[in-house]
Amino acid sequence: VALDLRPPHHLCSRPTSWRNNMFCWWCRDSGSNEPKSEGKKGQDPKDCLAEVAVALPSLPEDKTPLKGTSLQGTPAGEAPQKEQRKGSHQHSDHKGHHHHQRKGSKQSGSGEGRKGSKDYQEQTEEEKRQLDQVQTLLKHADSAFHKNNWDTAIAQYTEVLHLQPANVSALAGRGGVYLRKGNTLAAIQDLDKALSQDPHHLFALRDRAEARLTSGDVKGAIADYDTKLALAPADGKALCGRGQARVKIGDREGAITDFKFATRLSYPGANELLKSVA
Repeated sequence: VALDLRPPHHLCSRPTSWRNNMFCWWCRDSGSNEPKSEGKKGQDPKDCLAEVAVALPSLPEDKTPLKGTSLQGTPAGEAPQKEQRKGSHQHSDHKGHHHHQRKGSKQSGSGEGRKGSKDYQEQTEEEKRQLDQVQTLLKHADSAFHKNNWDTAIAQYTEVLHLQPANVSALAGRGGVYLRKGNTLAAIQDLDKALSQDPHHLFALRDRAEARLTSGDVKGAIADYDTKLALAPADGKALCGRGQARVKIGDREGAITDFKFATRLSYPGANELLKSVA
């Protein structure tokens, strides 16, 4: 006897947007609440399988309501999953084998978990030790920098970069030291790396501007000074540097403005630079 397994239209779980574009066995393509009398010709019955399972939960499992599929979507010709599980434990030796295998797997997994936890703890402790070492090295390097002890500062910054090659503070610090030692090429290389990671690093911006100005890249220097002064306008050194760069490109009025501002900030040498262009 043929079974009409189409459930009432209100049980269709497809979204309205889907029904508006495709035919369902019991829903109009327009999203109407009226059930459709016939399904779309050639429609794959599996498209509506989920709704059938929801609408007819009390159907016996051995019924095959849709050709080629069972109620749970098991392809015809295949044994139901429940029977397969039952058959897999018919022999006692297989059952024992699976039992011991699962038990052994559980114990092995537990051991691996403890080992993984221990490795993670050791890794975390190692990272903490490295972080402490980096902070100590940076502190010594900055101290040497402020004392104009350039060689010691370079050594300390370089050691930090061996541990953390992308450390922005170490790159900016070593670049600043190279600049003050007159090695503008090495300075620009370090400062470029620092600014690629932190484009708003104030000291790196000002030092690279000075290095560019010294190496003849006047436009690049002005660009760096502009960025630096937009972030921190009250910087006498940057104002004087940009003023000198403006003098080189013939921007006398711009240079005077920068030198006057630096003079009001009482930056050493700003007044002399102002007099030289006034």
